[in-house]
Amino acid sequence: MLSLLARLMRASSLVVAPGYSCVRGIPAYVTLSFLVVTSVALMILPPWLLVSLLSVLCVLTLWVRGFRMLAATVLLFITFVAPFVALSVGAQLIVGSFSLNTTLTGVARMAGLTLLGSVVFGLINIHELALLLRRVSPDLAVSTALAIKFFYLASVNLSRLAEVYSVNLRAEGFMGRVRQLTVLSRALTYVCTVSALESMEALYTRPNVLLGGVRDEEGGFGEGGARPTA
Repeated sequence: MLSLLARLMRASSLVVAPGYSCVRGIPAYVTLSFLVVTSVALMILPPWLLVSLLSVLCVLTLWVRGFRMLAATVLLFITFVAPFVALSVGAQLIVGSFSLNTTLTGVARMAGLTLLGSVVFGLINIHELALLLRRVSPDLAVSTALAIKFFYLASVNLSRLAEVYSVNLRAEGFMGRVRQLTVLSRALTYVCTVSALESMEALYTRPNVLLGGVRDEEGGFGEGGARPTA
């Protein structure tokens, strides 16, 4: 079980790795505009146009991320979305309101959002994104950069921990699997907490690394971004 989880998390860490792509030099505002426009299109387009948009997103994923990342994205979609689709179909059958067209349309929209996320993660540059969002709010820039970085680190850490515990912690029966997941969850919490604290400490002591300095009236930093010392 843990070995399967490790493979899934390895695929997840590759998909959500910011800037891990075959394409370079796309400005952050172009990536954000593409994200907003395509997300809205996926939500409002009629079903007969979704097929064309999904085809375009598949081609973009191949171009930006490559075949390996496309396969990892499809694997993640099947793993994490399929159970919810099964529950939805079951609920519709129970209440007697099952609609195949509605179900397929919902799956197509979720698949499009998954592919879109893979493309955007591949194109995004955390530093450029933070500088762009800084024009709106320095706090928003820092929060967004931390969220993306933390999401990626959590996937990497979970993958590594699952690989270690799949070898060192054998499971026998249902309770053994519960014990595995409990130990893994506790270890992941500790590791992610340390990673978050290290990231926040780096931003607190060296804000110019990310933002190039924050205005004095908003953060109390100097022009160069260094915190004055006594």
